[in-house]
Order: sequence, then C-alpha cells, then structure tokens
Amino acid sequence: SPLKFQLMIASSRKKHFLIASILFSFCTKATHAQCWESVAAGIFHTVAFTDSLYLVGDNHYGQLGNGTKIGTDTFGRIDNNTDWAMIAPGAFHNLAIKTDGTLWAWGKNFTGQLGNGTILDALTPILIGSDKDWLFVAAGVDHSAGIKTDGSLWTWGWNLFGQLGDGTEINKYTPTQVGTDKDWLNVSFANGHSIALKKDSSLWAWGENTYGELGLGSTTNKNVPTQVGSDKDWIAINSKERSSYALKKNGTRWGWGNNFYGQMGTGNTTGMNVPTRLDTITQWTKISAGFGHCIYMKKDGTIWSSGSNDHGQLGINTTIPYFLRLSQIGFDNTWVDIAGGGDFSYALKSDATLWSWGENRNGALGLGTSTDELVPKQVPCPKIPDLKIDAQTNSTSSHYPNPANDFIFFSSPVSLVEVTSIDGKVLLTNTNTNAISVATITSGIYILKYLGINNILVVEKFVKQ
Repeated sequence: SPLKFQLMIASSRKKHFLIASILFSFCTKATHAQCWESVAAGIFHTVAFTDSLYLVGDNHYGQLGNGTKIGTDTFGRIDNNTDWAMIAPGAFHNLAIKTDGTLWAWGKNFTGQLGNGTILDALTPILIGSDKDWLFVAAGVDHSAGIKTDGSLWTWGWNLFGQLGDGTEINKYTPTQVGTDKDWLNVSFANGHSIALKKDSSLWAWGENTYGELGLGSTTNKNVPTQVGSDKDWIAINSKERSSYALKKNGTRWGWGNNFYGQMGTGNTTGMNVPTRLDTITQWTKISAGFGHCIYMKKDGTIWSSGSNDHGQLGINTTIPYFLRLSQIGFDNTWVDIAGGGDFSYALKSDATLWSWGENRNGALGLGTSTDELVPKQVPCPKIPDLKIDAQTNSTSSHYPNPANDFIFFSSPVSLVEVTSIDGKVLLTNTNTNAISVATITSGIYILKYLGINNILVVEKFVKQ
C-alpha cells in the first residue's frame, strides 16, 4: 500500500496576484510541471508565486524586499513565509495582504505610498497598521489603495490630481477611507488617475483627466469617485499611464484615454474621452496594460497585443516601433494569465510554466540575462531553499542536490521515501534506499517526504530541472 505519513499539512488559501488592479487567482493543479502559480508586473520589476513570493528586476528603492537595493535578473525568494495571499506591484513599491488579513508594504515611499505614516523607503516588508480585514490592494505609480472585507475603500500616497478620491489634492501617509460607501469590488491605479468597480458592476473614476482617461466626456480632473456612464455590466478593469481599459460581461473590450501608440488596437492613434468599444469580438476574457502597449486574452486561450513595440514587448518577433492593430502572440492556445509591465510582458500557461518578453532592463524578465526578448521565452523555475518540517528538532537527515536532475541522494539511508505533486498526488515511492530517481517526472516543484535518522519525518520541497 502507499506510504502513509502521519502528518497534517494545512491547506493554504489560494494565492491571488494583482497587476494594475486585475485579480489573478489560480492554484494550478497540474502534476506534470509544478512551478509558477501567479505573476504580476510593476514598471521595472516583477513578482511571482510558487511556494512563496519571488521577485526580480530593479531594486533601487528596495522593491524586491530582500533588504538591499541591489537588483537581480533571476527570481529571488523574499522570505520563508508561505502565507502571502495577494500582492499588487506599483512602479517602485509593493502592497501585499497575508492570509490573516494584515496589510504589508515595501519599496519607495517618497509620497507616503507605503501607508506607514512616514516617507522613508522600506527594504523589507513592513506591517501597515494592525487591521486584519484587508481583502484587496492596488498600487499605482506613487499612490495606493485597499478594499476591506466590509467593502469600504481606502487610499493613500500621492494626490496631486485628486487620485486618492478623498475630495482633496493633499498627500495622505496612512490609509484614509474614501467616502462612506461599502460596495467597492475592484480598483485600478495608474499614474495620476484611478478607476474602480462596485458590486453592482458600475464603473467609477477620479483623478487626472488630461487625456480623457476618466471616461467622463471631458478633460476635467475629479477628486472624488464619479460614475462613468450608467452601464452596470462591467466585469474587469485595467489602467496604466494615462489610458484605461475594461471588459464587459458579454466579452467585449473597451478603452478610453491616451492612445498615442495605438495600444487600444483600433488601427489608429486617436484617443477617446468616453468608454469606446474597440472591436466587434465577444470573446475577450483578460486585459493587462503596459506603458504604451496592451495584452489581451481570448476564451480560446490565445493572447494578443498592440501598441508600442520598441523593445519587442508585443512578443511578435520584431521591434517595429508600434502596431495599431492587434497581433496574435505565437500560436499557442494554452495561456491562462497575462501581465503587462513597463515595456515588457509576462504570461502563464496552463502547465504552470511562465514566459516573458520585451525590455529586459535590470533583468526584469527573470531569465538571468539583460537581453531584450522579441518572443515569449520560458522563465526557469527558481531555486527553492529546503523547507524542513521535522517531527523532532534534532534530525540530521538531508538530501541533495536541489534543484535535481535525475536522482535525489540522501545523507544517510532512509527507510521510506515518497515524492508527491504540490497538490498531494503520489508520484514516486521507494524503501530502504540512499537515493530515489526523479528522471521520470518533468520540470517543476515537488514535495519530498522521507523517514530519516531515528525515523524522524522530513518534508521538503525541491525543484526538478
């Protein structure tokens, strides 16, 4: 019979990642390539989740959260915690929520965007307040937002254009409630403007409106949330720079604001100051914008892009400066998520593999290089440190190497050993051995369980290359 381990492992809450206020939530259950679960992109850095939170790219303000200001071109684990539930990367800072509902922030803080009452940068995650009812976070260039479990909306940071929505143009250094409404569902922050959805699927906007990015039919700034039209069938929103995007329940895509690079994919560079339907297709499921480009996903699992392309951020194997109409990225139809960064892009496949392309400044693509990529290139799984859970604290059992190729070796003979997928499916077993072959499983992250010295149970994660 299969090896029975007397171990209870608490099932973790699904990890939710946010990029420009679109909620990406999935825990891939595939057993053949356990690696990446979620991804989100800032302007020059990227965050992703496997067993914990990993970051890569620019680190001038400590936004990688590793205690330094040194950037990296490969994903590095922020800490040993596995209780991160949601993260929202901004331009140079990050907001995150843990499974206990607490709010955390790190990185640049010049305008109070971390929310801790100071303007000092933080090189590691710091707890913001003591509340444990945070549900959702969004990060803009220098301002931040959160929604609590009661549906209330809170904002803080830079407020030059009224983008905090509190009726002023004064920066706020701690979370400040926006009005008294408690029916907020989603919010997306860009440079100087903000857009949001309520639970009734109505659309709201406030802040800078130079290019009509609020969608109100004018170019007048607003410092309080203002309803955009009267439709109540919006399901997704996204914003970046001075452009806004949204999807409706019928699968149509809409845009408004700046369209200088053709990022709306309409065949021209004409901007709009009201939400405008961008094509006749009714199959769109996801949107994610970069600085001057935008990525879209269809129900059939294909991804498409338009706009600025000077670094190959459209993923279509050219650096022609911009494309005014949508182009399909490759021919794959197994994509499940997308994330637009500054001038780069990421996407996740159904087999939990992660792919990146575009500008690779400061190693933002996570490939271990600084070379721009013109087509999607697979991001390697990170090296995960051993996470050992022993029945006793005096165990000296260990295994190597990690990552592994064909075999895992043990420092001393083990009586029982089992390899499982992340979701617990038993893949390999062996008894009374110094090694176990992992040659038959494909690249990804797996769980190794074994009884070591004195029959002490050891549970560790490892990467199969």
